[in-house]
Amino acid sequence: MNLVKTKVTVWTLAWDNERGTDCSVFGSEKECDAYFSDIIERDVTDIQTPEATAIRELLRSGEIGEAYALWQATYKNELDTYNWGPQDVVVEIRAR
Repeated sequence: MNLVKTKVTVWTLAWDNERGTDCSVFGSEKECDAYFSDIIERDVTDIQTPEATAIRELLRSGEIGEAYALWQATYKNELDTYNWGPQDVVVEIRAR
């Protein structure tokens, strides 16, 4: 049995907020963005201001970075931190 090393890219989202510190790993950027979009969307779901509406519109159009920036400037707890991005990981796969 041969072990083959290969590099894969995963996407991570780490946070430290009032609910605790954690990290999630995703197999694609799309999955990571969808998860983070849900966090932001839930935070502004009951808010009816022009800023909250703009955040929801940015999320719907897939502009997660811009939505995050506006959310951070207007609604995100200033003590909460979020970090996300791609990570290269070397894995060993059993070759047959």
